[in-house]
Amino acid sequence: MRRIAVVLLSVLLLLSGVASAAGAQAPPPAEEQAPPPAEEQAPPPAEEQAPPPAEEQAPPPAGTQDLYVCEDFEYREDAQAVYDADRSDPHGLDGRPGPDNDDGRACEDLPSRGPTTSPKVPEPVTAPAPNQQVITAPQPAGSQATGQQTRACANYDAWEWAQAVFESDPKKYDALDPDNDGEACPELPRGGFAPAFWLTEIPEDVEEAEVVRLVDGDTLEVRIDGVSNRVRIYRADTPETRNEKHCGGAEATDFAEFALSFNDDEDGTVYLERDKNEKDRYGRELAYVWFEVDDKPYLLNHILINNGWAEDVDYGDRKYDEELKDAAAFAKRHDLGVWDLCGAFGQPLPEPAPTDVPAAEQPVQQPQVAQPAQAPKADQPARENRMEQPTQEPRAEQTAVPTEPKPEYVEPEPEVPTVPVQAGSCDPAYPDVCIPPVSEAGKNLNCADVLPYVDFTVLPPDPHGFDGNPNNGIGCERD
Repeated sequence: MRRIAVVLLSVLLLLSGVASAAGAQAPPPAEEQAPPPAEEQAPPPAEEQAPPPAEEQAPPPAGTQDLYVCEDFEYREDAQAVYDADRSDPHGLDGRPGPDNDDGRACEDLPSRGPTTSPKVPEPVTAPAPNQQVITAPQPAGSQATGQQTRACANYDAWEWAQAVFESDPKKYDALDPDNDGEACPELPRGGFAPAFWLTEIPEDVEEAEVVRLVDGDTLEVRIDGVSNRVRIYRADTPETRNEKHCGGAEATDFAEFALSFNDDEDGTVYLERDKNEKDRYGRELAYVWFEVDDKPYLLNHILINNGWAEDVDYGDRKYDEELKDAAAFAKRHDLGVWDLCGAFGQPLPEPAPTDVPAAEQPVQQPQVAQPAQAPKADQPARENRMEQPTQEPRAEQTAVPTEPKPEYVEPEPEVPTVPVQAGSCDPAYPDVCIPPVSEAGKNLNCADVLPYVDFTVLPPDPHGFDGNPNNGIGCERD
């Protein structure tokens, strides 16, 4: 029995050893054999496999973006894609050239492509690889440059405007001068003027005024809230037109009237902007005179200086100092206005050529032209007509020539002034006439209010502003 127990114990020990070995060789638990989580086996996110954005796939062709203008596109969406690639907008896909004019919408006059039409890339634009030479079909010399310039110049209506913009940044606006001769858009008409292209709209801090008349090129008579006053424009000094008349004065006044005639406001409303000095020593208001043409801001001060009809004179008002200095240099460099007409500012008005004497002699010969009176000469009984020719009829015609103009120089005697005055109410600033002071008149009077007073003496401070010229001392001068 004892032997049997030992045998059974050995068998039990052997079975337990086999079980232990089998446990050591068993496969790992289900958790260890399970495949890796879905996150590890899943493909990379869609963002990693997605193609790069449209802007990265189709960058603007290097060196060709200067060829884009609205005429190159068939649909607005194509123009917008090119505009979005270069927001500096060098050639005006979004209005006039320059980033300050952007509203974010390119070539709004073009039709929309619609949902089913595929994009069409403008033919003039290609996308060469970096450092790859572009080979095109032979073209006539200068034809590509001329076409590019024509498209760019279509954004301007006058040479003075295009040239001023080009010179403000020749590298940025090089499409206006593709042949690099320094002249932009020579095909544009001359004699126009440029807007204040450094701004997109008239400044906000301005005062509305109605232009009554131009006293001369740099002085206006305006009405503000029903009160008339003289306004002298900042910095621009046009040639004198009264007393000591200077060459170019009348032309400068005409050009100022010409520029203001394009004002979008038919009532003649302008906008006055102030600088450091609000009045000059004569009591006249000082202002920058703004107006709009086709919803673009124009500055009369800048127009006169940029076109050479006014000098830039700095009395300390420098809100637009750089722009006005550039305008003065532009006019002198291109011989515009007074520089072309007179050679320089301050030149005396040339004396009229002595052509009056020959003109006076010409009417003496007119009686000979009146020989149709000899028509009866063909008739036989014309002896009486022949006898009439040497009579005094031609002399009567000759003496009538110098006597006819005489009534034109007769001026009427001054009438009683229309301004109501009382004894002791005359302003001492006007010793030759009796004009009430502002406190009694209730407003600043203008020359129309004091007719028939003209050419009267004015002493400082000229409270009504009748003296239109500095150091002139004469009020309401006749033109």
